[in-house]
Amino acid sequence: MANEVEKVNAIAIADIEKINGKTDANIEKINALELTGISYPTHSGGDSVSTSGVYKFVTFTSSGTFAFTAGGSGLSNTLDYLIIAGGASGGQGNNGVGAGGGGAGGYRTGTVTGSTQSYTITIGAGGAAQTSAAAGNDGADSSALGVTSAGGGGGGEFGTNGSDGGSAGGGAGHSSGASGGDGTAGQGSDGGDFATEDRGGGGGGAGGAGGDGTGGAGASSGDAAGGTTRAGGGGGGYRASNGPGGAGGSGGGGQGGGNQGNPVAGTANTGSGGGGGASDVNSGTSGAGGSGIVIIRYIYQAA
Repeated sequence: MANEVEKVNAIAIADIEKINGKTDANIEKINALELTGISYPTHSGGDSVSTSGVYKFVTFTSSGTFAFTAGGSGLSNTLDYLIIAGGASGGQGNNGVGAGGGGAGGYRTGTVTGSTQSYTITIGAGGAAQTSAAAGNDGADSSALGVTSAGGGGGGEFGTNGSDGGSAGGGAGHSSGASGGDGTAGQGSDGGDFATEDRGGGGGGAGGAGGDGTGGAGASSGDAAGGTTRAGGGGGGYRASNGPGGAGGSGGGGQGGGNQGNPVAGTANTGSGGGGGASDVNSGTSGAGGSGIVIIRYIYQAA
């Protein structure tokens, strides 16, 4: 202990004792602290780890365990989190109309006070692409630190509504119309309604609702997000003979199918929705949803 005090103060411990009239052990008793060092929080687990200033960012792109060791008395054990569920796939077009884009996975941020324990981290898979005319598959939930984000809702097919979800799927094109699904409050946005018979609505994103074929914007909010935009909605499909599919939302949403080519999958580990299929595009598949992600931030050293 004495050597550490000397390093911090640049004064020999014998001189400190002379100045204060106290022994090394009594200095510890007066302050009720061990002077050998401060115990900051630590952890194990995660697929990657980065630092910025006093903060450590722990990223999970696959399910695992976050083993946290809390810091000593008076230190912050706050855990900031970003939890994004799996995005949904777009529907596959049929009967000359475009399908709806897939909704992004639920996007949740916040803080909890960590304690020394192992936390289970679950990363939701993206919804699988449809290989025949059918509505898109929902994404799977992600969870961490006792918080769950809901998977995205699949895009509609031939006049069917988009599915509800973290963010919801877009409605499919049809002469009688179809509506986008409902997003989950505090996690995402609604899917877009169809606008023309030939084109499906865009899937909802974390930062905005799906539109006329265009996927809803993603989001970058939350201390653990690091300013990166994620969780965009998938674009709606368009009859290929009539034009290109709708653009995917910012943050990884897949473009819908159309005369520019096949629908695009949502970007992996962003929770983004996949593009809706067009009825006469070569591949006959919709865009798959992107898998989810969990990021945890905590203070690991002094400023």
